[in-house]
Amino acid sequence: MLSSGGNITALTIDSDLVSVVVAESRGGRWYQTGGNELAVAVDLKDPDALKRAIAKTVEGAGLSAGTGGATTDIAVSLSDRFASVGIFTFSDFPESEDDARAIVGLRARKEFALSDMPRLDYQILDDAGTTKVLVVATGQRFVGAIEDGLAERGIDAGRIGLTSFYLANMLTEDKAPSHGNFSVAIVINGTMTLLIYAGGNLDFYRSKSFRGEFKNLARDLRMSFVSYAGGGRDEIAIGGDEQLLLFTEEFSRDEVEAADAVEGVKIKLIRADDFLESAGVAPTSGNSNILRLAAIGACL
Repeated sequence: MLSSGGNITALTIDSDLVSVVVAESRGGRWYQTGGNELAVAVDLKDPDALKRAIAKTVEGAGLSAGTGGATTDIAVSLSDRFASVGIFTFSDFPESEDDARAIVGLRARKEFALSDMPRLDYQILDDAGTTKVLVVATGQRFVGAIEDGLAERGIDAGRIGLTSFYLANMLTEDKAPSHGNFSVAIVINGTMTLLIYAGGNLDFYRSKSFRGEFKNLARDLRMSFVSYAGGGRDEIAIGGDEQLLLFTEEFSRDEVEAADAVEGVKIKLIRADDFLESAGVAPTSGNSNILRLAAIGACL
């Protein structure tokens, strides 16, 4: 999502924070050049309040169609808690996009126990033999509130995705092309999301509420690895060069290093402030740092 002048703009939404980021890439590094934050309780059942919060945040950042940076669209990064996510396998997947979206939608309503048809986004992960599809379902009224809040400033919603995927893409840029086995755990503001990759492809996803000490996180991760039954399970479990990239601000390096490994997978802690510094973005508060990174990732 590049606007004129080489700037990128993105909106991030978490349970208690709506944030707009404006950043610029210079010499391979990212520099935040503007933005705004609003502390607000985001409730899926109150889309009108979300709409007002977005409009206020965008206005506070000085963004509107045709002003300054000529912003006309914004990439959107949502907390994983606002969506239902699954990896579905289909023995016979239609070639027609309309037919594919229809069959994915029916499966999503059944698997996620949804009463209404959600806003769907899906991606084919693997089509060797059976077809494995990543499915993200978000409430229509929730997404509509985002679009309407931006529209009040004459701005369109560009790509809309989840914080964990945006961050994982940034963290694994050098890993996915190698077709290796690795995993990413992201702990943000009371939510833990685990993504396990086999052969460079996403093979497992789990997101849940989390609060507590690192030993509790290690237990939750261990249970997730045990329940994982994907194609790369054996290779991932034995360790070797495989890593669990833990991205968070909530635990110290000493706590993580003391844990050594989870299910034989080596843990590499990546703290948001360190990552921001290396990327050329000045750090502030922990969760806000992570949201800023997600916003930048949304634009890549």
